[in-house]
Amino acid sequence: MHLDKTKITLALSAILVFVLLCAPVTLAMQLPPHWFRGNVTVNGNPAPDGMVVSAKIEGVEYSNATTISGKYGADGSFYVPSDNPDTSEKEGGVGGEMVEFCVNNEVVANTTFSNGGHDDLDLKIGKEPESEPEIEKPAKVQGLLVPLTIAIIVVLLAVVIAVFVIRRKK
Repeated sequence: MHLDKTKITLALSAILVFVLLCAPVTLAMQLPPHWFRGNVTVNGNPAPDGMVVSAKIEGVEYSNATTISGKYGADGSFYVPSDNPDTSEKEGGVGGEMVEFCVNNEVVANTTFSNGGHDDLDLKIGKEPESEPEIEKPAKVQGLLVPLTIAIIVVLLAVVIAVFVIRRKK
């Protein structure tokens, strides 16, 4: 079983062209937002309905919602969008930026933005009743797993197609 150099060169060229054509699409994808939800308490009691919770980065508000039954984001609608690196405007967060949380315009918490993050973040106003100290959660690993995964799938698909083409021409 001998493959000539022309077929091998053609198959490798097809794979290279396919990967190069797909790379800009993969890199231009909008990154996923950072989702938040949690409890809102006022002096240790669940917040009343209608309190405004907002998330800001560098003073710009990117998300807001009102409390319902002492919670925000329970329906999955509270998220900070990711910035689109392909535009000059700033549409959202970039990994590592500080997100400031406000309840009725009062700053109550800060956390770090992460593309595709999902965090339970409880917000507290006023004094809480004395309780045991909370244990800090470990920092989340940040990265660009979605574009990397898509690129790997595209390359594997290209290899499968090339092998199929080579075997079919025999």
